[in-house]
Formats: sequence, structure tokens, C-alpha cells
Amino acid sequence: MTSLASTVVFISAMAFIIELIIIYLVTSMIVEENKSTISLMKIFGYRKKEVNSLILNSSTIVVMAGFLIGIPLSFALMGGLMKALENSLIFSISVMIDPLYVIIGFVAVMLYYELSKLLCRRKVNAISMSEALKAGTE
Repeated sequence: MTSLASTVVFISAMAFIIELIIIYLVTSMIVEENKSTISLMKIFGYRKKEVNSLILNSSTIVVMAGFLIGIPLSFALMGGLMKALENSLIFSISVMIDPLYVIIGFVAVMLYYELSKLLCRRKVNAISMSEALKAGTE
């Protein structure tokens, strides 16, 4: 059981690293796809704080909903997997989700999301007003 526990910890650590990369990439793609919109917002006089809020905070609810939908979905999938293993093997493992780990996971996801927003804020601030003109000529 100790080797199984260490394997689970390793897989969890790798999942969190992959989670950070995916959240950052998605946030970066949002900024890249909205370059001309960000530029136009700057032309119209929006302040940096307003632009950052409108662009980077637009998917906060989606991140929360994805996590909250993913918990019961993963619980159901793992339950089905364990039932299949129980039918083919002699032993069975019950699937339980500790509420403390759900809360820790949610906090970690939201911290990673806030970190990726901080990293992408530089990209948003670096977009110049001339991007709207460049996008218009293309």
C-alpha cells in the first residue's frame, strides 16, 4: 500500500503541474485572440485596471463551474472503473472523496488561475493601441 500511496502522490503532483500549464495556456490564448479588442479598449480610454478586469476575469465562473462539475464526474468515472476492476479481480477498492481534498483542490485551482492572470496581465499591458490599426489593415 505504501508504493500505491507514493504513486498516487506522484500522479497528483504531476496533475497539478499540468493543470498550471493548461490554465496559463488558456489564459494566454484568451489574451492573444483579443488583441484587437484590447487595443480598441485602450483607444476608447479604458484604464489598465478595467481592461485587465474585462479580459482576464471573463472566465472565472467557467473555471469554477468546470471544477465543480468535474468532481462528481470524476467520482462517477472512478466508481465505474473500480466496479470493472472488482468484477475482474478478487479485491475491491472503494472510491471516496474527502471533502478536505476537494477544498484544497479548489483553492489550488483558483490560486493557479489567479497566478496565470497575473502573468498574463503583462501581456495585456504590453499590447499597444496600434494593434487595432494593424488588425484593421489585415
